[in-house]
Amino acid sequence: MKVTMAGESSSSLKIEFELEQKVLQEATSENDASEVYRFMSGPLLLGHAHNGEEISFTSAPKLLKTQQNNRWNVSDGTHKVALTSVYHLLNPAVSKASEYQKQILFLRAEVSKKE
Repeated sequence: MKVTMAGESSSSLKIEFELEQKVLQEATSENDASEVYRFMSGPLLLGHAHNGEEISFTSAPKLLKTQQNNRWNVSDGTHKVALTSVYHLLNPAVSKASEYQKQILFLRAEVSKKE
């Protein structure tokens, strides 16, 4: 791409690309009726900073980009979870010493029906 601008040498051009936000739903296996969700923003896999508690959703979650860089929110109407992109394995932040963990698969929890 070539851009020619008349003006001072301190002029700048800001280009932004909107990435498609995707919620992917998949069955866990042929023998299991459970389903899992994965979240993507363009080519970025999104995950939740893992603190030992597994996050699940009771209904189809919606993914929203926030105004902050590298931040998304996902909500199923009952609770909201913050997501960030998953670092590449060659990133120095991903090491055994740093205890880097993110949950990237989220189960669909079954809601018990009272009779």
